[in-house]
Amino acid sequence: MYPNPITESFQINGMGGMGTMTLSDLNGRTLLLKQLTGNEIISVSMLPKGIYVTKLITIEGTIIRKVVKE
Repeated sequence: MYPNPITESFQINGMGGMGTMTLSDLNGRTLLLKQLTGNEIISVSMLPKGIYVTKLITIEGTIIRKVVKE
């Protein structure tokens, strides 16, 4: 996932197939749920500045990362 920090959007690269990406705030509220089919750009322009948690679930495993929106 890059860039981090993000401004308008971020990109997920290296996926070997389909997956599900969840973007949550630090209180655990899901703000975005998206089915991914490969390398995609995810727009977050509608979100306020802050720290968010992304969770990417694929057949290969789960990745959880914090991202900062500026």
